[in-house]
Amino acid sequence: MTRAGDAGPAASDRDELAAEIKREREELGETIAALANKADVKGRLSDSAAKAKEKVSEGTSKAKDAVTDTATKAKDAVKESASTVADKASDVAHKAADKTTEVAHKAADKTTEVSKDVATEVAVAAEGLAELAGRGVEKVRRNPIPAAIGAAIAAILAILAIRRKRR
Repeated sequence: MTRAGDAGPAASDRDELAAEIKREREELGETIAALANKADVKGRLSDSAAKAKEKVSEGTSKAKDAVTDTATKAKDAVKESASTVADKASDVAHKAADKTTEVAHKAADKTTEVSKDVATEVAVAAEGLAELAGRGVEKVRRNPIPAAIGAAIAAILAILAIRRKRR
């Protein structure tokens, strides 16, 4: 038999107990959620894999940029070398043509009438050669890469020949 005055504190205790139970349930729910997150190995691995994939993608992008830059520099260097080779080849061809013409004219002046005819033919041929050399130089200037490759191969062969002689 409860009295009217006793009902008040019992109700208050029940309310406090209900509130405490509610707090305990919330804490228990948070604890369970944290444990579930730790137990979700697949999810954690998936997150780690996504992060690793992102890092690899960034590294790949940087490597690609570096390779592109290096390739561009190499291409520019080859073009510059080819141009230099073409210029030198042009100078040599013109000097050779000039020298050939000069020698042919001197030979024509010093020979007899028959020799003059032969020397004239040689001079004409030299001029033809000079013209051909000029065309060759123009081809090299238009497309210097094969000339540069040829010069590089010739240099490698010369180095190999020198090395063989030393042995």
